[in-house]
Amino acid sequence: MCDNVRMISSQRQHLILSRLRTRGAVRITALSKELGVSAMTIRRDIAELADKGLLKRVHGGAVTTSTLLSEPLFSVKSQMDIGLKDAIAQGEKPPHRRKNRKPQPPAGKEQ
Repeated sequence: MCDNVRMISSQRQHLILSRLRTRGAVRITALSKELGVSAMTIRRDIAELADKGLLKRVHGGAVTTSTLLSEPLFSVKSQMDIGLKDAIAQGEKPPHRRKNRKPQPPAGKEQ
């Protein structure tokens, strides 16, 4: 249980939303163990938050509804693509990434 103190539903729901902001998703079993309450209690809290549009219920837990809330934290983003960021910082031109484009035939060759 969290801090050995029983929480009321609004406190649990606030904690659930806080976990969603930092993790992007929560699991009922993990929250149940962490808070020392039954899985059914967590399900009711999640259902109430989903009815308010604050999260999306999924099998076994919940996920954020907002891209703002699901965006990784700065501490996580700062560790992503470190090699690419270092190359840019050194003045190197980063490789151009093309997404969802068909490969072009070599110049001078027709299909």
